[in-house]
Amino acid sequence: MNSIIGPRGTEPLRLTQKNTDIVLDFGQIFGILKRGWWIIAGAGFVGTLIAVILVLQVPPSYTSSAKLLLGQKSRVDDAMGAMFPDLRLDDAAVSGEIAILTSARMLSRVTEALELENHPDFNPALGPEDEGPGLVDQASDVAVGFIKGLLGQTGEAAAPEAAGGDEAEDLTIETAALTGKTILGDQSDYVDQLSANLRVSQEGRSNLLNIRFISNDRMLAAAVPNKLVDIYLEDQIDRRFGILSRVTSGLEGRLESMRNRLEDSERAVIEFRNQNLAEGFGDRSQLDQQLGDLSTRLSGVTAEYAEQASDLRGVDAMIEEQGALSTVGLFSSPVIDGLESTLAELRERSTRLRSQFGEDIPQLASVQSEIERLETALTDEIMRLRDDQAREVELTAARRSALGDELRALEERAIAQAEREVQLAQLEREQNAARLVYETFLDRFTETREIVDLQEGDAEIIDYADPPAAPFAPNKKLSAGLGGFAGVFIGVALVFMLHLSKKRLTSTTQLQSLLPSYNVVPMPVVRSIARRKDPLRVALRPVPSPLGEAIRSLRTTVLLSSPAKAPNVVSVVSPLAGAGKTTTAINLARSISRMGRSCVLIDADLRRGDIARLLNLHTSLALNDLLEGACDLSAVVQKDRESDLNVITSRRGSTDPTGSLLGPELPELVEKLKAHFGTVVIDTAPLLQVSDAQPILRLSDSVVMVVPHGSQVDELRAAIGRLVDVDAYSRTAVYSMVPDRDLSPYY
Repeated sequence: MNSIIGPRGTEPLRLTQKNTDIVLDFGQIFGILKRGWWIIAGAGFVGTLIAVILVLQVPPSYTSSAKLLLGQKSRVDDAMGAMFPDLRLDDAAVSGEIAILTSARMLSRVTEALELENHPDFNPALGPEDEGPGLVDQASDVAVGFIKGLLGQTGEAAAPEAAGGDEAEDLTIETAALTGKTILGDQSDYVDQLSANLRVSQEGRSNLLNIRFISNDRMLAAAVPNKLVDIYLEDQIDRRFGILSRVTSGLEGRLESMRNRLEDSERAVIEFRNQNLAEGFGDRSQLDQQLGDLSTRLSGVTAEYAEQASDLRGVDAMIEEQGALSTVGLFSSPVIDGLESTLAELRERSTRLRSQFGEDIPQLASVQSEIERLETALTDEIMRLRDDQAREVELTAARRSALGDELRALEERAIAQAEREVQLAQLEREQNAARLVYETFLDRFTETREIVDLQEGDAEIIDYADPPAAPFAPNKKLSAGLGGFAGVFIGVALVFMLHLSKKRLTSTTQLQSLLPSYNVVPMPVVRSIARRKDPLRVALRPVPSPLGEAIRSLRTTVLLSSPAKAPNVVSVVSPLAGAGKTTTAINLARSISRMGRSCVLIDADLRRGDIARLLNLHTSLALNDLLEGACDLSAVVQKDRESDLNVITSRRGSTDPTGSLLGPELPELVEKLKAHFGTVVIDTAPLLQVSDAQPILRLSDSVVMVVPHGSQVDELRAAIGRLVDVDAYSRTAVYSMVPDRDLSPYY
């Protein structure tokens, strides 16, 4: 929240903007804890004391554990292998073995073996006599009875009598419900108590089990795990022997069926071979040779047929196109040769007669008739030879067809032979498989029969439990530490509750309502993430910032409220230490000096003045010497390195600070400073802790009250009471250390 300061005596105009950022003021938190340290320490001591008293009332508890390794490779595993999973223990079966270890059957055997009915922890009759209910139980019974009386319930409702016909049915149900207790017998009363203190856990994903028992008796804490692992090993051997017995009896029947199956397969192979020999299916090599020879002959006949058919088609084509005489050269025959020779002579004679006598002689006609007769005879001979060639083609085709039929018959026989060989091979494989399975089962059966009497457990005891030397609970040191921690926590809570219960200053509006005659200027807290920065360095930066604007607003308020052109004496006060008073005084004086107005800053806190350290000024003379008359004014005035500000520091260790400030030297010093400087800024001591500020306030023209965020309202009112008699021109309240959420993000 920022405020625009108006004229003196008027209400400032405030501009409020909501900011939801959460800022932790660790300095304020540590301050609250520091003020309430005695509450925290007392609560821690009380918590520790209560924890120690409660621990001493608790009886000590002892614990001891035995280690059992499951899944050891035994002789049965070597014999049976993975054929029977019931005989092997894998990771998934570890939880089952843990269930067996913690079962009521196993625990009842432990209680019987250790005779726990004679132990006072299990048999209350052997313990000390019950002194009756305590005060808390009696008070609870009275309260329950009172509530029942208010509700109108005076006693237990009477159970209705059962009908005679339902008694047998109720007895049957009760018998079924109590089956477990009936089987366990007298030990059933101690199993639940034993199970409550027994812990069986698997270490990681291994087969190693940790069996731990808790008891008030150190010997019993070790006896229970040891007896439990021994009984478990005996029970495991019994269980494995039963499994082997069932396996052996089952193997006998299976071996008999496998023997019969093997004999059947051998008999089938022999019968099939005899049947093949009887049907002529002998050696496969002879059939393959016949197929080869027949294929070769068929190839030759096929080639011959193709050649003859081609020649016949050529002859037929020439006869059709040119006549039969044109093919005379394609046939070789004595008849054709004789006829062809005679025709040649007759044609030569016809040619000679035609050339000598012409066409009209009778001899030429006779020769021509003979030629025609011979050509007809030659044609008939050629056609006869052509028909002979056609018959040879048909004969070759018949031979080829016969060879093809014979080859197909052989191939069908070869296919049948192959199928029979496949059937024979299948029968032989079945025979071999039956023989292998039979031999394997026979070997397993023989080995199993040999090792039945040599059975051992599938677990190994790694460590037996030893009686513990010291109890594991209660842990006195840890309990005392936890009690102290709880007490400290409660103490811190009480400190903060007390802090929050007090009315504190939380807003500028609240401060203005408490100081209606003051001009209120909010001064933001400067921090970086979780820790505060140095506000003196931030104020010197030329970059605009909320802190710089707040300092300039304070400077304007102070200067405008002073008499015109008159030196102004400004006193900076605060209710308590740690309010940011000295920082505000330095920043105000620097701001006035940097605007060109002569200014001097005086550290008037002669007890815990800190301006010399903050401004890094070193001198042997200070305000203490000036008030005592040991030096003059020029000897104590120093220059600020960051501005043109004049500074008069103080020195701690004054024996009577208030007396030094009440003397006549202070008014004289203020008058001298007013003559040389336009503004005199005086940093004073806190108002409520000491009275050193009163003499300075009587000489001041303006008073600047620095009130930090979160201050107690009662402290602020007490500080205002200290300023009632102060006659100042103006009064300004600086609301310091304001969180960012209460300020406007204008810059």
